[in-house]
Amino acid sequence: MVTGRDSWKLVGLLWICYLSVQAILVSVLWSLRGKLAIEHLALLNSVVLVFVLLLPTLLFVLRKRQNWREAFRWRQVSLWVTVATVLGTIALGLAVSQVTLWLIRSLENSVFLERSKFTNLLVATSRTNSPVLLLLAVMFPALPEELTFRGFIQQGFERRYSPPIAIALTSFIFALFHLDLIQAFSVVAIAAFWSWVAWRSQSVLPSLIAH
Repeated sequence: MVTGRDSWKLVGLLWICYLSVQAILVSVLWSLRGKLAIEHLALLNSVVLVFVLLLPTLLFVLRKRQNWREAFRWRQVSLWVTVATVLGTIALGLAVSQVTLWLIRSLENSVFLERSKFTNLLVATSRTNSPVLLLLAVMFPALPEELTFRGFIQQGFERRYSPPIAIALTSFIFALFHLDLIQAFSVVAIAAFWSWVAWRSQSVLPSLIAH
């Protein structure tokens, strides 16, 4: 059984692994600028993210000798729940995108905006030669993110805190892991919705499919 203590331990372990790898990855990606297209750089970053999030979580589950289905909330749900989650994500995503665009416009020509990896990726997206590859790069981390955050970490928080606090903590930590304030702002509302669905359905599958 996943406990709140387990969740906090994993959060700490992930931060150490993630920040360490990012420190190396940033310099590598910087050296590859001009040599690789933006979609290839994004895909490389996504592949690294998969291993940084999923491997520590899997090792944690194995060390605790937990059943992986229970640890990751891998449970079947009705088709209606999944469809409702996807439609809710689309509607919320459209609303959030408008607010994010307003924020980007209000910060136009600011140093803060220029340093945002998220806004740079949005600009590069319009110039990419392989939109499908870039889309895959963006969607690729969905599996490790959902299994780790909505599956394992939130489950432990729910056993230690009330559901609203568990949902808020999971969403906040998930947003911070993007290491970009604008991107964190753009995902926190959807993350809270996915966390609510995971709590209500006790399954990670709806949010995984929607993600």
